[in-house]
Amino acid sequence: MTILRMKELRQKLYFSQEQMAACLHISRQAYGLYERGLREPPYDILIRFASLTQVSMDYLLGLSEEKICLNPKEQQLIRLFRALDNTGQESIVRQLQYEYCLCRRFSSQDTENSFLYKQDPDFSLHDPDFSLHEMI
Repeated sequence: MTILRMKELRQKLYFSQEQMAACLHISRQAYGLYERGLREPPYDILIRFASLTQVSMDYLLGLSEEKICLNPKEQQLIRLFRALDNTGQESIVRQLQYEYCLCRRFSSQDTENSFLYKQDPDFSLHDPDFSLHEMI
């Protein structure tokens, strides 16, 4: 599974094997062996590859279909959120919804990000139907 994902991700970047190998500080021959499955890449190469292509190691190794790679700040926020009880989590979600709406109203990127929000001109911060599930 790693082999298929390595090739797919390299091609999405429009990199040749030689370019990817240079980014990973290895020879083109070594990279070609990894991509064809004739040799297993060491962990340090996999880590660099995942970082370069901005995917999670789980995705690269075929353990997940989720490509998202969280930065340390995002990881910390998730750990803190999970440590809260339901009331605390609901409070954080409400605060995020409020902040997100404020950003939407005062951002110059409203038109670029319009697909993220309800397509309702009467939408307000106090809309009972508003939820984070409607975003993204």
